Amino acid sequence: MPILKIKNLIKKYPISKKKDKVILNNLNLEVQNHDFISLIGPSGCGKSTLLRMVTGEEKPTSGEIYFNGKILNDISTEIGIVYQRYSLFTQFNIQKNITLGTHLRIKAGENRSKIKADFDEMVELFGVEDLLQKYPFQLSGGQQQRVSIIQALINHPKILFMDEAFGALDPFTKMQLKGFIDEYWKKHKTTIIFITHDLEDAITMGNRVVLLSQYYKKAPNEEGSKIVVDIKTPLKPTLNEKEKLINKLKLDGFNPNFMQNLEINF
Repeated sequence: MPILKIKNLIKKYPISKKKDKVILNNLNLEVQNHDFISLIGPSGCGKSTLLRMVTGEEKPTSGEIYFNGKILNDISTEIGIVYQRYSLFTQFNIQKNITLGTHLRIKAGENRSKIKADFDEMVELFGVEDLLQKYPFQLSGGQQQRVSIIQALINHPKILFMDEAFGALDPFTKMQLKGFIDEYWKKHKTTIIFITHDLEDAITMGNRVVLLSQYYKKAPNEEGSKIVVDIKTPLKPTLNEKEKLINKLKLDGFNPNFMQNLEINF
């Protein structure tokens, strides 16, 4: 059974009293346990809209979203999210920022020694041992994002969404964080959906690429973004494989000659 299933999903927003704008057009997607999916698409294709729906923040116009076999009707604590903008509490030091989320586990009666062991593992894996008594304003952007990722993972979510999480980072820091995330994924088998607009990141992160796009060969009167590519990718692609994959993604989802009618016509 897929951990996440999107079935016949359509999302529209009203643009006038008589007209709606279709953002997402009949999406169907199954995400299996331990998938690491790079969700990519051009600006404006609806990636963030889709994220808000699969995290329970927003409802689809029609269609269903299933999480663990049940229709998703609300925000789930079993879903973790890392955004591009760091989500740290400025009034707390880094240790407090990380442990805030563990209160749910304590309240549920989980063994405190197991929670402490998870804390120690995360702190070591992401290399923040020397930062625990510091405050967010004392950290670099890359350090803050490491802590944000630990915040999202400390409760072992069944799915982790990363929404342009590396977008504000320099290349060296991004490379480091890619390594940390890859190591965590392989060890804990967490399902990860990595949302990006960077083609190289998409094909070098994880084992599957899903391309959501408003550029495609359309049927008459068709509008809104669709899933135009859903392919498995090698864990360590060669330069030749990278080039072929990037060219395929560009042709299938970034070709302005196939721009379908997202323009508003009153």
